[in-house]
Amino acid sequence: MAKLIVALCLLFGANAMGIYGGEKNGCGQTCLAVETLNSLPFPLGTIESDTCYVIEGTFPSPADALFVSSLVKCAKITIPSGSRTRRAQVNGENTEIVNEGLLGGINARLPPVGTKITNTGIRNDGDPVIINARTPRPSASEDFRRLPRAQVQSATTEITVSDPGAAEVRAFGVDITFQCYGEDATAVSDTPEVCSS
Repeated sequence: MAKLIVALCLLFGANAMGIYGGEKNGCGQTCLAVETLNSLPFPLGTIESDTCYVIEGTFPSPADALFVSSLVKCAKITIPSGSRTRRAQVNGENTEIVNEGLLGGINARLPPVGTKITNTGIRNDGDPVIINARTPRPSASEDFRRLPRAQVQSATTEITVSDPGAAEVRAFGVDITFQCYGEDATAVSDTPEVCSS
């Protein structure tokens, strides 16, 4: 069996076998693949289930938005230090967003469980990343002309802000407790909580 694995790795590369030195996806399992996103546009359908993505480069224009479909499960997106993207729109289940760089925002319409947001970065303009936590919208007729930078529709969503990151967590219709520099902080309905050093 070991010879077969080695042969497949030599023939197709380590990516074909999902061998990445332990990189974990949004469900905490080994990534099916680790993909680098380093050119525009990021087309719809780019983000796939069980896969990890790393943004490489700076993409400040509106065309660089990432979209995670509601059909996607267990994806992980990392914006490393030195990289910049304008926005990620997350609808998928058990999606993990790790921002270590510059991120304009996250629009996350999330299912009840499993979404994780880890922020050690800031917004493109130097301000705290805005994370709006709201209960599910009752209808599709709501005005979408100005989407919040991040929407978390579940109080069970994990949000962690650590040094040197900054975030402003806003809650609408639900209180949300998150980790702010190792301490519990709570954004209560309609009262934002700023977490920064």
